[in-house]
Amino acid sequence: FPQPGDVQDVVLHDPNGALPHLPWTRGVPDGRGTVVASVFDAQVRAHVEAGGTAVVLLSRLLGAVVAAPGLAVVERRGELDGNWVSNFPWMHAASPAFATAAISNITGFEAAAATPRALIAGVDERAWRQGDVLSGMFFGWINDNHATTVQYRVGRGKVVLTTFDSS
Repeated sequence: FPQPGDVQDVVLHDPNGALPHLPWTRGVPDGRGTVVASVFDAQVRAHVEAGGTAVVLLSRLLGAVVAAPGLAVVERRGELDGNWVSNFPWMHAASPAFATAAISNITGFEAAAATPRALIAGVDERAWRQGDVLSGMFFGWINDNHATTVQYRVGRGKVVLTTFDSS
């Protein structure tokens, strides 16, 4: 993460106190600059619609994607745990989000500690087809794919939602 002062016009929106370790100052999203947030709520949505950008570090907080109808954060358990069906995490390695990471499209044991324990369910088919799903997890013979990072245009701005852990 950048050091305080390295990046201008970044505010932290963390109403639940889930991101106390991040270096940015809490602020009110105002449609300018970038918001780093723990939830995609009405304030963050309004910020993005007005032309701002947001990075939302989703956790298993209830209501983490309240302003994104159809999306939900789900834990990797049951058939999504991967203990009984072959699975693999994948990343769109050519995406600017991962371009500087030393990874291939399909990660293995080297990425086990960084693999998200939560998934984004409900991502519409259009986002998958357009390449807006930047990382996810594929679950073998049940032929199920869930996102872990997805980007959307909302109004005049853009939001990136991810379940990667920021700690």
